[in-house]
Amino acid sequence: MEINNEPVDRVNSLTSERLKCLREQVDWKFQQERHELLDQLFPLIENWFDQCAIFLDIFQRPEIHQLLLDCINHWDSHRRDGRVSRFVAFIIHTGLEDEAEVDEEGNPLLRRTTALHAASRRINSYESPAQNFVVSKLFVIYNKYNLNYVDELGMSHFHVACVAGLEDVLGNFLAVHGWQRLDRPCGAARDSPLHLAVGSVTGWSNKATVRLLLEAGASPNVANAKGSTPLHVIGRGVLNRGRGKHSVEMIFELCRHEHRPVRIDALDECGSTPLHRAMCRGNQRAVELLLRYGANPNTAQRINRMTALHMIELGSRRWRRERQPLLEMIFRLSHDEFRPLQVNARDLAYETPLHTAIINDNDKAVELLLRNGADPNLADKEGCTALHLCTLYRDNARLAEMIFQLSDRKYPVQVDARDNSNETPLHKALYRGCTGVTESLLTRGADPNLANGKGDKALHIICRRDNAELLESFFEINARMNRPVQVDVRDRLNRTPMQIAVSNLMPRVVDVLMNQVRLESRFGIQFDHILEPEPHETGYFKLRLASGALDVVDQIRKRNYDLDLRNALMIMKFFDKHQLFEKSNANVWHDDEGFARRTKEIAMNPSLSLYDLIQLQPEEAAKRVSIQDYYELACSTKLNKLLKAHKEACALNLCEKMSRRFFLAWGVQSFWELTHYRLPILCCEMIIENLANEDLYNICLANDLKDKKNKKMNTSKYNLRDKGKKKMDTSITVEFFRD
Repeated sequence: MEINNEPVDRVNSLTSERLKCLREQVDWKFQQERHELLDQLFPLIENWFDQCAIFLDIFQRPEIHQLLLDCINHWDSHRRDGRVSRFVAFIIHTGLEDEAEVDEEGNPLLRRTTALHAASRRINSYESPAQNFVVSKLFVIYNKYNLNYVDELGMSHFHVACVAGLEDVLGNFLAVHGWQRLDRPCGAARDSPLHLAVGSVTGWSNKATVRLLLEAGASPNVANAKGSTPLHVIGRGVLNRGRGKHSVEMIFELCRHEHRPVRIDALDECGSTPLHRAMCRGNQRAVELLLRYGANPNTAQRINRMTALHMIELGSRRWRRERQPLLEMIFRLSHDEFRPLQVNARDLAYETPLHTAIINDNDKAVELLLRNGADPNLADKEGCTALHLCTLYRDNARLAEMIFQLSDRKYPVQVDARDNSNETPLHKALYRGCTGVTESLLTRGADPNLANGKGDKALHIICRRDNAELLESFFEINARMNRPVQVDVRDRLNRTPMQIAVSNLMPRVVDVLMNQVRLESRFGIQFDHILEPEPHETGYFKLRLASGALDVVDQIRKRNYDLDLRNALMIMKFFDKHQLFEKSNANVWHDDEGFARRTKEIAMNPSLSLYDLIQLQPEEAAKRVSIQDYYELACSTKLNKLLKAHKEACALNLCEKMSRRFFLAWGVQSFWELTHYRLPILCCEMIIENLANEDLYNICLANDLKDKKNKKMNTSKYNLRDKGKKKMDTSITVEFFRD
């Protein structure tokens, strides 16, 4: 029975005609047209393997080689349809084999870029598994091992086989050429064949490849353009790949067998040894073998003078869990000739491995270094000891305690050591608000009364931070240790801690200080510090000024101190100086729906929202909301929910409500005095109760002016202010007295 092949022949004929048509439409000089041809060819050749020989009749060999090169660069080898590998397989089925071009004398032209070169450049990328397969298949086409093509970058087909780890191909090249002719550096990097083999990420066959190259005569001591030997390349390898271990073992075992020395501590252009490189990359297996074979862990890098112990902390944070085993390896595996290890070696910045471990917040490394003799009292270039560095990134009280517990026997810790800025560890801890480290230092004997280079003592530093909890802890610990604290000591600007806290408007800190300071029957405070808004306070900074000032006054008055009119007027001048009075036309935002919705989401206290507070009259608001509530709102970021156009107007409205009782009380008193006490005090209150705070301030100014005139004093300083000008006091001092 005869089989009718007519339909198949017809399909083949149609495909052949289509291929010819596509080829004729391409200008081979233009890459884009060649790429478009590839995209159109793939569907046609997909099911045409049985008749693929016709492809050679339609396309010329140089054109096919160009298509092979283009398919590597154009199609991603990791595509799900595997276009590159399937196209290469199709070309192999055509029976194509490479034939060299020759010069006039008949010698082959070996300077040529092939698809093998293009594929090899992708092996060390994310496409490596697919490209390694493609490279192995391409050697079926480029199977003339006497033709070792070299591209424009200096990479030969032999180099490609080293990168891909193709043992059979390498053996064929060596059989034809011999090692002496093939031992040529690759490209500008000047990598030897052994560099390429140990540096490739294709790890499954490189053990055999490395053995083959070493047995052929490859030297493990040859350096590339950067001074790196193959051992440096292995050390820089990807974290913990097994190939690194096999390569190191192979190099040392074969060279030992053949009595060939290996420069295990060779320095590259940066002055790093292979051990340094392996440490930086967290390559445990390479580190282990390098140490076992005699790498010197005390060798310092030429540029920054770091040893292997320093290098552990230079790796990426994603290798943090690998650091502890590496450190243990150094102490466990280092040869006797390098012991004791230089655990206190200094780098160019005078940092020891202990400093580096603390800076990188590696508690486990710190513990291991301390147990092995690290000195915590050594200072770096900035004069910082281990204790100075404990607060660098966080409040690490555990680290501070570890230093005290593990070092006191061999190296008694200098708890009050000073750095180049004349600061002790306690000063550093307080600057950063580290309560835990502060407690540890004070418990271990830190002196709370020492001054730094700026003349600041511990209390001065604390009182510049709005951290009442830290201040309470400071006093409590010193009391427990029976250590007196100088609470009235002055800084270089002649200010006490109380004056600093007041001028910075920190009522909680003032409250704590009032429990410790013995105040005179009459004393003054100054609101003369120039405060700047925090980045998040844009639009409502004035609320913090007003609430802070009134809260500070409130904290002092709770201790049975009071004000007279002149000093109450100083507080009013503070409001005037910082423009804390509400504008008469500032309430247009009340009816905004968006404002109402947002303020309802902001809680002043458990029973009252900001929206509800704004609706209240000042008298009712004073009953339901304390000055402390206003201050806590100002110090939070809750008001950032409001639109920029509403923030300041809302803040000034709250300032008006909050200070209303203060201004009204003094306004009534001043108005009563201005009337020479002719009206009952209740009538005076009824007359002025609807005036704004700014108007009440003017009444107080007028009364003060009258008093000064009566006493025949110079009144030019107290003239009623011009409405077009703002009175700016350089110093606002408020005096309190106790009856």
